[in-house]
This record gives sequence, C-alpha cells and structure tokens, in this order.
Amino acid sequence: MLRILIWISILVINSDAAKKMIIIPPPSTEIYTDTTIYCRVSGGEAEFQWFKPNGEEISDNDDDLRVETVDEETSKLIIANIQLKHNGVYKCKSIFEDNQEKVSSISISVTKKISISNTDTYKEFLEGSNAVLSCNATGIPAPDIIWLHDRLDVTKKNDDRIKVIDNRYLHINGIRKTDSGTYTCKAQIKQRNEELSRDFSVVVNVPPTAQIQKEKNIIAGPNKNLTLICLVNGNPKPTITWKRNEKPLMMDTSKYSFNSDKSELNIRGIEKSDEGNYTCVAVNTLGEASDKTWLNISVMPKVMLNETAVVIPGQNINISCKATGDPLPTIIFSRNGKTLKSDEKKNADGTTIASFPIKNMNPSDGGAYTCSATSPAGRDSKTIQVITIPSTPVNVMVIPGPASLKINFSGLLDGGAPIISYTLQWRHKGRNDWDSTTVKAAEPLRISGLKSYEKYEVRVSASNTAGQSKFSEIMTAQTKALQGEPDKPVFSSEGTVEGNSYNISFQQLEDGGVPIQHYIVRYHAVSGNEDVKELRLDPEAKFVILEDLEWNTEYEVEIRAVNNRGESKPSIYNFNMPQELKAVSQKKGLGIGGIVAIVMVILLVLLIAVDTACYYTNHCGMMMCIAVNVFGKRPPGAKQHDFEGSSRFTNEVKLQGLNLPRGSVSKQLNGAQCEMTCDKAPLTQFEKLPHKGENGSSSFTEA
Repeated sequence: MLRILIWISILVINSDAAKKMIIIPPPSTEIYTDTTIYCRVSGGEAEFQWFKPNGEEISDNDDDLRVETVDEETSKLIIANIQLKHNGVYKCKSIFEDNQEKVSSISISVTKKISISNTDTYKEFLEGSNAVLSCNATGIPAPDIIWLHDRLDVTKKNDDRIKVIDNRYLHINGIRKTDSGTYTCKAQIKQRNEELSRDFSVVVNVPPTAQIQKEKNIIAGPNKNLTLICLVNGNPKPTITWKRNEKPLMMDTSKYSFNSDKSELNIRGIEKSDEGNYTCVAVNTLGEASDKTWLNISVMPKVMLNETAVVIPGQNINISCKATGDPLPTIIFSRNGKTLKSDEKKNADGTTIASFPIKNMNPSDGGAYTCSATSPAGRDSKTIQVITIPSTPVNVMVIPGPASLKINFSGLLDGGAPIISYTLQWRHKGRNDWDSTTVKAAEPLRISGLKSYEKYEVRVSASNTAGQSKFSEIMTAQTKALQGEPDKPVFSSEGTVEGNSYNISFQQLEDGGVPIQHYIVRYHAVSGNEDVKELRLDPEAKFVILEDLEWNTEYEVEIRAVNNRGESKPSIYNFNMPQELKAVSQKKGLGIGGIVAIVMVILLVLLIAVDTACYYTNHCGMMMCIAVNVFGKRPPGAKQHDFEGSSRFTNEVKLQGLNLPRGSVSKQLNGAQCEMTCDKAPLTQFEKLPHKGENGSSSFTEA
C-alpha cells in the first residue's frame, strides 16, 4: 500500500485583522489518487483564484486540475489522478468586496507506499559457499533497507562475513550451519513512520558428522542404566544406526531403547557382559560418518551382613561380614565413626570376608557396627545392630506434681536398641505391694491419679527389643494438690436453727490459684424420697440458709466450690431439725407490726393507770397538771390556797420555806408553768387557806 507524507507550508497574509484566510491541506497525496485542497476566508465574501507551482492561474482547460466554489467564503482545488508532476507549491488568492486581497500557499509532495516485489523466499546453500539475498523494495521517497537474522540486526553482529550492499543485497561469505534461519528484509520510510517486511528462509546443507560422548567409570548393577549419546550434525538431517562389536545392534526392547532420532542409546541393568565396542553411524544425502567407543564395566562392591544380633549380657559374639565386587573390595569395621581392628581374607571365589569379636557383652557394647567394602568401582556398607538389655536407670529424680509424680533420670544405656517403654512402679510408703504402669518411650514419665499430699515410693526400669532392665533404686516423694482445682469448702462452726430454717457458715481456704466462680449447695432429707434441692451462691458467700425444712428430720448438705478449672470435692454436713416448739408458736397472720402495736397499747394503758393513781393518791402527775392548768380544778382532798378575787391559780405558785421537791418535773401547759412531783411527804406548812388582808393581798398562815 501507498501512504501519503505531506509537507504543508501555509502562508497567510493578513492586511486586516477582521479578514482572514486559511488553506486546509488534503488528507492524502498518494500517487494515482484524487486529492482536494480547500481555501477558506472569514470577515466577508470573496472571489478565489488558484495558481499552479509554475505561477499560472488554474483554468477550466486543465484536465487534471479543477477549481470549484463551495460557498461565498470557500473554494476547493481538486487534483485528479495525482502524479509526480503535481509536486510543488499551490497558491490561493481571495479578493474581498472592498478589493482587499489575501494569499495563502500550500506545498504538495506526491507519495508512494512501500512495496516489495515477489521473490523466492526459500534459499538453500552448501556449507562454506557464498550466499546472496536480494530485497526489491520500492516507494516514494525510496525506503531504507535493514536486514535481520532471527530478529537481530545483522550489521550489529560484528561478523565480517556478512555485508549489506546497495541498500538491498545481503552477502554472506563462507556460510555456516549456524547461519541457517529466518532473514528479514525490513523497508522503512522514517519521515512518515512507514515500514514493510519480507522474510527469507535460509537452509545450509552440511555433510554428516558423528561423535560419541565417552563414558568413564561405568558401574554395573541391576538398577544401573547407561545412556550413550552420539552427537550428530548434518543437513539434511542424517539417519543414525548403532553397532556392537562391529555387528548391528540386535533390538532387544528389554535391554535397549532409543530416543526419537536414535542419537541416544539407553542400556538397562548394566552388567559385566555389556562390555564391548559400540559404534554410531550417521548418513545423509551428502555422505556418511561414524564414531566408536569402548565400554569398560566394573562391578560395585556388595556387602552381605546380618541386620541384628541379640546377645545375652556376659556372652561372647563374633561379627562376620562378606563382600563381592570387581575388582575385589577391601573391608573395614567401624562404630560411631571410629575404625575397629578386624581380620580380613580374600577368597578365590571372588569374595572378601572379615570378622570382629565382642567379648563379655554388656549394655555399653550394644549399638550399630558398620561393615564397609571399598574398591575403585565404589563403596558399599551395611550395619548390624548388636542388641542387649538396657542398663539400670541411675540418677533418678522424682518431681512432685498436683496429685502426680514426674520421673527424670540420666545415664541410661539403651543396649544398642531404642528404648520402647518404661515400667513405673509406686506404692504408699511403708506398704509391700507395688502398683505398676508401662509408659511409651516418647511419652513423659508421669504417674497420675495419686492422692494429694501423700508420700510414695517410686522405681523405674527400661525395656528394648532385647528385654527389660533391672529396676532403679527406690525414691520417695510427696505429691502436691491439683493445679487450679479449688479445695473443698470448710464448715466454720455449728449451724443454727431459725424457725424451720437452718443457717450454716463456711469458708474457702484454697481456690487453687483460680478465682471461685460460685458455690453449689445440694441438700435433702436423709430418710424418705424427697428430691435433692440445689442452690447456687455467689463467690463471696460465707453462709447458706436452708429454708422450709421439715421438723424432726435429719438432713444432709453438700457444698462444692466451682472455678473455671472444675469443681472441688464436696464438703458434707449432717444436721437434725428439732421438734416443732408449739409453746412459742405465733398466731398465724400476726406479724411484727401487730406485736409492736400491742406492746405500745399495753405500755400506754400502764402509763395512764400509773398517772391516774398518782393523781388521786399523791395529787401529782400529768393529769394533775392538766386539771390545774386547763380546768382550774383540784382533785378531792388536794391541798390548795385560793387567792382572793381569783377563781384559778396564778401562773406561779411559790412554796415558802420549802425548796422545790427533788424529782419534780417542770411542765409547760397552755402557757402556764406547773411542777409535777410524786413526793408523798405530807405538807407541814400552809395547810390553812389564805385569808384576805386589808389591801386585798393574800397571805398564808402557819398550820
């Protein structure tokens, strides 16, 4: 395809700011296509004239150039079938009604898209010959040519054999197999960012070559496999065949196999009999090539040794080891990385035998003994496990725990086999019979389910596959309380009966390190089928009141403390409710308020009775004061002194010659002061009534 690159140079001549003129460039100037140029003014109507690059005005006589008026402000120039001759600068002239003129110009450059003519894109060359590739690319302007090999610029390879000539030819001197591949001719016009590519496939034909990768130190074995690799080169691709000892290799699928092009020969289960001469043959249309290799196969040492030997303590044992291989191996014994002295003998049957003695077997002799056979072909080893019973546990430590005992010890010899279990025995101190349990070796040595704060005797033994050791010496320890479990509540005093209720006080001595959440109280009558009743108390509770109990009945109470670790053991309390005390029973429906009212009425009646008695017998008291001060009366027989001209007592009565009797009480009644006394002494003075004097005053006379 052809693309357009337009160089536009617009010259606008402005003589008046109100009148303007512009030229709109064509969308394309592709050769052999029609293109249109617009000329437009603003600020008024105008007439237009168009001029060729040579300065001539374009007229109707020009076949390939045509001017058309679009409207009063726009004109267009149409170039039909644009060609190279149409290159140049075109001018548009506008004449306004006031005879003002405006001129604008535009440069037209005819373009042609890049094209690459048909050519043979597959090329074959013989290795070593000179190769030439041609790229026939055209365009306006002429495109630049870049050659790529496998997408890399060939000029950047720094290879003097490869050159680009006349911007179109690629020369490769002495072409090689590595020069095969895809070559790309890329034509591009940078001014308008246009490019076009064409790929060429280059094949370099090469005569065949063959080379077998040599194998060293080939070791036989049923699980050993060998791969012979033949490196073959050539184009066209050679066909490959194999020979063994100059004879075509018989295709035994259980023994031999190949990859897809037969460049790899796989031999399964290498044996000594697979030794020999192997040949790889490569053939193509240009010739034949081959390569040979000799396989020298060794046999790895193989050790034959028993896996285990169980020995009774004090017994003697002789460990024997046999090994085979080509060449014959050498045998050594070792234990824990340390070489042991042994006897070795090489036999005519292709075996080596060695032995190692152990005398007076004990647990420290138990363990792994390794027999190693070594030769230039390799090394093999096997281990025999010599086993006897473990040693007696020593340095035993018994660590007390919550209702449990933990056992630790050190210095145990396993006798050559892993400890599989431990036997733990315990008993209360001073008893004869032992309790026993077996613990797996991976588990902690712990005796659980014991009683808290009890002394126990403990011993331990170890077992492996050979048997059980002797028991350790006896150790003594005392258990602790269960961690986190609260102690049972303790009743602090005897309970008390309150009616048909019972009050029991208790206290919590130990909470196990975890706060008490609540208490659970259960109680029931010992005899009969009465249901068990349950109460829940706050953690701060110090007593419990059991209500609505039956008289003359025995009860059992159980209290448990609860925290988030569990419940305590129960504290049990038994008590008897007495027979009902009917003599002190109260009338049903009479409450405390009624009793208080009755008592107050009784007291009031007693007060009135006493005051009345005082009034009539001793002429004193509250009633006496009220009668004198309120009603102006005295009780019959009362001692009084009337004042002349007055029908009542004055506000103040003085007893001359007498002090106020002890125990008198001053009372204020209706504004009058009176003295109340219960003094029963008879009056000795002023027993006579006062008589009037001459001045109207009153006076007392002696009795």
